[in-house]
Amino acid sequence: MFKILKQLKKLWWLVALVIALVIGKTIVDLLVPDLTSKVIALIPIDGVGDKAIIIPQMIKAGLIALGSVIGVLALEFIISVVSARIASSFEGKLRQKLFDKIVSLSLVDSSNYGTSSLITRTTSDVQQVGRLTAMLFRIMLSAPITFIGALVMTFKVNLELSYVLLCTIPLLLIFIAIIGIKVLPLFKVMQKQTDNLTLVTREAITGVRVIKAFDNDKIEESRFQKNNKQITDTMIKANTLMSFAMPMVNFIMSLTIIGIIFIVALNIKNSTMVDPALFANLQKVIQYTIKVMMSIIMMVMMFIMIPRGSVSANRINQILSIEPKIKDGDLTVNDNSVTSLEFNNVTFKYEGADEPAVSKLSFKASSGDTIAIIGPTGGGKSTVINLIERFLDVSEGEILLNGTNIKNLKLDELRSQIGYVPQVPVIFSSTIKDNISFGSELSEKEINDACDIACATEFISKKEDGLETILADRGTNLSGGQKQRVCIARAVARKPKILLFDDSFSALDFATDKQVRENLARINNSIKIIVGQRVNTIKDADEIIVLNDGKVFGVGTHEELIKTCEEYKLICKSQGVEV
Repeated sequence: MFKILKQLKKLWWLVALVIALVIGKTIVDLLVPDLTSKVIALIPIDGVGDKAIIIPQMIKAGLIALGSVIGVLALEFIISVVSARIASSFEGKLRQKLFDKIVSLSLVDSSNYGTSSLITRTTSDVQQVGRLTAMLFRIMLSAPITFIGALVMTFKVNLELSYVLLCTIPLLLIFIAIIGIKVLPLFKVMQKQTDNLTLVTREAITGVRVIKAFDNDKIEESRFQKNNKQITDTMIKANTLMSFAMPMVNFIMSLTIIGIIFIVALNIKNSTMVDPALFANLQKVIQYTIKVMMSIIMMVMMFIMIPRGSVSANRINQILSIEPKIKDGDLTVNDNSVTSLEFNNVTFKYEGADEPAVSKLSFKASSGDTIAIIGPTGGGKSTVINLIERFLDVSEGEILLNGTNIKNLKLDELRSQIGYVPQVPVIFSSTIKDNISFGSELSEKEINDACDIACATEFISKKEDGLETILADRGTNLSGGQKQRVCIARAVARKPKILLFDDSFSALDFATDKQVRENLARINNSIKIIVGQRVNTIKDADEIIVLNDGKVFGVGTHEELIKTCEEYKLICKSQGVEV
């Protein structure tokens, strides 16, 4: 938790202000019982006294006490406002830092945690830490000061009456400690169960069409109910344990006050004359005792929040402390007029895998070349694309861009040279225009030209708002082929030196597929890497690489591979392509 709180250093002046205000408020608050007791001390026990002298003194003392109370309330209000501002700013900065870290992670780094867990850490966990931070200054700082100050003042007023506190406070602290030890593991379990519930919910929402198509609603409802019940049962168990805390504090506080009154009653019974200051001291001790107990109650509240906040802080720290496996280089891209991309004996093996996903792959391409990769599912085709993008790093060999190992290039420099169309189209909930420009400052002509190349102009022009049409979350108001064409237009629009197509034509009809490939062939200033399953999609490539189980079975043109590569011939025959 303290590691997370280091992020507050940028808000140091607000933190210093709220600390000063809390200390000031606590000191004034500790003076209130003493000031109110002075009013009570002026009241004559026998009812005899000079009213002309006593009443003005009582009014003066009462106004001072009232002013102190108002001052405490005003300071409390200011502290609440400043604490809320600190917590909100801290939460926003922490969420941004966590999001930036998640975005910077490699595929391997992020896959170790899972999407649902990363979402929970960015939302629920950050909220828990922010909530704890807001309470930290208002309670955690003032409660110990109030506890110690009120305890000292109680002993100072009357040592005999203070003995009662020495008996009750240790019992209360032991009880709270036991509850804390029991509850902390439950909060850890609860956060993991929240991850699972988020995962089930996300899968149910994103996969709703498949669920309904298979009439699987009841099974998914049962799956959600199971996870929901787990987290509910854990919360009930944790809250049941915590529910013992407040009643026990109130019970012990009541016993303490009764004990103090009992001692005073014994003193009065055994005395021949009642000390006029006794009742003032009794009132003072009772108020300080209440403050001692209330500070303990406040600390109990923190005990409720600290375990869960600590768990959330640890989960956030896990992400922030990840050392990315993909290291940023320090070189810029050698911007030649002709771009070259070379795989030099490249091998890649996933962590924990028995065999490499790609083994000893070599090829070289220049601007205008089209390299196609074909092979069965799981053959390593998408891995090649991920290696070029440096979503993954090669285990052996090297990948050269314009003669420079891409490991030595700045990641943003490398990726600025690449236009990427993923296997599963990624559409953002914005306009078609925004999805195509995707952060780049593009003219309308550049966007229209990209749409023409991707054969997207026709279906876009039929929409009422054209390029300004708002696309739904994940592009659910587009067909599969339309989504692919928007993604192709996005990649082409930035005019990259390298175009990567990861099985990006699978949802296109044959006529559109052919037209898009013909349009792409006219782009002479880019290297095109096409991963495909259909022979018709890749047969016109300058060079075709046949991959299976990460191994290269053949390299050449379509005509050459038909003659020399048995693996390629089998693929062609399975698709009805003449060999």
